[in-house]
Parts: sequence; C-alpha cells; structure tokens
Amino acid sequence: LTPKALCRIVRFQNVHRLLPPDRQPAWVDLALEGGYADQAHLIREFRELSGMSPRQFLRDEGRLSRHLTSSERLRLLFAVARGPGE
Repeated sequence: LTPKALCRIVRFQNVHRLLPPDRQPAWVDLALEGGYADQAHLIREFRELSGMSPRQFLRDEGRLSRHLTSSERLRLLFAVARGPGE
C-alpha cells in the first residue's frame, strides 16, 4: 500500500464518519470537510474506490460500507501497511 493509496482510503472512510444521521448530506460541504478538493473530487474517488457514485453508495449501503469502515478492517489495513514485525 503506497502512502497515497492509504490517504485515499482513510479520506474515503472519513467521509463515512462525517455523514449526517439522516443520510442527506450537502455533498459539497461533506467533500470539503472530508479532505477532498471539491465535490467532483469526492465523486470521482468514490467511483474509483467503491465502483459507484456517493448517492448510489448511500442507497445501496450496507455490506460494503460496514466492511470498509469496520474497526477490524482498519486494524488489518494498518497492520499490512506497517509490514511484518513492525
């Protein structure tokens, strides 16, 4: 995992934590707060990482969202990034 790839994944996961409870975000505000340059950047990266737009992702949320943002997934991700014995 390259540093840039890790940053993309962490930024992607961070947006999930920032989603409002009603799941009706102001996408541009969410993008900026989540570390994206603009809304288009958020949409493009969502498509690259999840294979769908943010709106589709929210509609179809569930397995993928829980998988990507689970604490176990983060532990595994960081364990791989550190390498064996680190």
